[in-house]
Formats: sequence, structure tokens, C-alpha cells
Amino acid sequence: MRACLTAALALLCFAGGAAGQEGRWTTFKTGHNGWGRVEHQIDAQSVQPEGPYRIFWTRIWIPGRRQPIMFTRNEALFALSEKFVVDCARRRYGSRFVDSNDPAVAKHKTRMAAMQWEGLDKFPGMERTVCGKAR
Repeated sequence: MRACLTAALALLCFAGGAAGQEGRWTTFKTGHNGWGRVEHQIDAQSVQPEGPYRIFWTRIWIPGRRQPIMFTRNEALFALSEKFVVDCARRRYGSRFVDSNDPAVAKHKTRMAAMQWEGLDKFPGMERTVCGKAR
């Protein structure tokens, strides 16, 4: 009986924690890779100013598996994360990542001088989450 109550309490705590994370992630683009459909999701808690831009980190989510893409480093498991840049004043964002937590992927990062910019009009969720503007 005590084991059942403990399991039920643990389930409620887990469900409550997941519900608290619901507003933290905003999908701003989708794509496909070897896992099938993937979503790039903004971590709203990572948004911060950096020089004239605002930066944010993303996770790459696999909706079919309900988990992020993971990688190992030194026998530890990490969720793949990439850093993007938004120019809120000019209403544009850098479509290529500028940093990553995976060294194997980080070698493909883009310098700001070579950045390809896209208008924020196509990404209202990003503008709302990163720049704080509702359209």
C-alpha cells in the first residue's frame, strides 16, 4: 500500500513539473532528419541581450518520440542545444546557429559577419518570445 502511494505521489510530482515547463518552449521552425520530423524550440528562460542583439538557446525536439535529440560527451548524456541571434530593432533573425553545446556540431556554427538574416514576420512566435512583441 505504501509503495502504491509513493508511486502515485511521484507520478503527480512528475506531471506537475511537466505542466510547469509547458510555457517554457516555443517552436519556431520544423524540419526533418534521420529521426523524422523535428522541431526547433526556443528555451524562453535563455533569452538575454548580447550587444545589439538578443540571443536564445534552442533544443531540437522529436515529437514522435516526445524527447529532445541527445548526444554523449565523456559518458554523460546531454540534450542538443543551439544558440541563435535576433535583431529585434531591425525585425530579423539569424537563420543559422552561432554556437552549440555539442563540439561535433559547433564546428558548423556561423560567424556574425556571414550570417543569413530572415524577417521576423515569418516567425511571430519567435518575435513574441524573444523580443516581447505581440503581433
